[in-house]
Amino acid sequence: MYEVGEKVRLKTWSRLVEDFGLDNNRNIIIRSGYRYNIESEKDITSKTVDRIVAISSTSPIFYDRHFEWYYVVNEDRKNRWWLLAELIDGLVEDYKRPYPINDRFEILDL
Repeated sequence: MYEVGEKVRLKTWSRLVEDFGLDNNRNIIIRSGYRYNIESEKDITSKTVDRIVAISSTSPIFYDRHFEWYYVVNEDRKNRWWLLAELIDGLVEDYKRPYPINDRFEILDL
């Protein structure tokens, strides 16, 4: 279980296909009633850096309290998604957030 504020990396499309397979419509059926499709994949990959998102909430949602859902946000906090735990590859412990150079000495190799 992940905590609010932790950064996680989402599984790749190929990893999800490997784990769950494709149905006749080329959707990944992760759980009964929950499909992950190529449009969702394109949305997430176009709005995240290296498939990394932050956990924003861990509250159960919708009608289903038997699955582990996470509300996640991307780096600039402009995009948010509810995702099943099965879409998460794992915790990103060593991810260094990109930041602007604030001091000219940061770019020198001394």
